[in-house]
Amino acid sequence: MPGLLRGVARTAVVAGTATAVSNRVSRRQAGRWAQQE
Repeated sequence: MPGLLRGVARTAVVAGTATAVSNRVSRRQAGRWAQQE
């Protein structure tokens, strides 16, 4: 059971990090497109 919780926690951390990175990248791309226009 502790191993399962550890795996779930790790998955949550990875998912949260991926979400933060994708949000940061999408904002950066949106900024570039706004500047080009």
